[in-house]
Amino acid sequence: MLDKLEAPLIHLIRNAIAHGIEMPQERLALGKSAEGIVQLEAVHQAGILSITVSDDGRGVDFEQLRKTIVDKGIINTEIAQKLTETELIEFLFLPGFSTAQTLTEISGRGVGLDIVQSMVQQVGGKLRAISHQNQGIKFYLQLPLTLSVIRSLLVEISGEVYAFPITRIEQLVMIEKENIFQVENRHVFRLDEQNIGLILAKQILNINQSSLNLAQETLAVVISSSNPSYSVTIATGESHHKSYGVVVDRF
Repeated sequence: MLDKLEAPLIHLIRNAIAHGIEMPQERLALGKSAEGIVQLEAVHQAGILSITVSDDGRGVDFEQLRKTIVDKGIINTEIAQKLTETELIEFLFLPGFSTAQTLTEISGRGVGLDIVQSMVQQVGGKLRAISHQNQGIKFYLQLPLTLSVIRSLLVEISGEVYAFPITRIEQLVMIEKENIFQVENRHVFRLDEQNIGLILAKQILNINQSSLNLAQETLAVVISSSNPSYSVTIATGESHHKSYGVVVDRF
């Protein structure tokens, strides 16, 4: 785990210096100290390693980020204007995405925060970021301390036993048939006032059945996805959802 952490942590610190910390004159004009602070914190509890990398720099300029996303042709202006700050910040984790204006020793090389995202996903962890303009940004990483022992939920799919890592599970649900409906040709159900897309485990595993055959009660494992583009494409078709339900035969 320590070997895997080295590159992401170095990148987050480089990112704080390249994008976050302002020049002394700019900081003084904003009422800050001339010197910026980059802080790294790590704690562990119940088998989870929590790491926070933060700085007190300029933070994310959300309007500039909104413009960059449009200029790169990722989405159009109309959709961009509707995105919340939480949704906008997720674009920073796209492969090759960079807001650097100039190429330097520490930025502008086309390698973005996606390397951090990729590492966290590989080990079954979670990554999120919170920023306030002119107040800095914080990156939160939650990772299992070891990959040799992972607490899991066992489920049955077509007579075989499969395991879901507990760290990725939000809820287990039993959904009544009448509570499942279709949105844009996708099966969804309501959970905490959101539409959650349903994916058939048998379909993912290419086992016989290729479409959802609704029973009176459907069992699903609601999974948190740290990759928004995956959950958008596969699950719900709505950019603000990052969870989806995997339908299984038995818990």
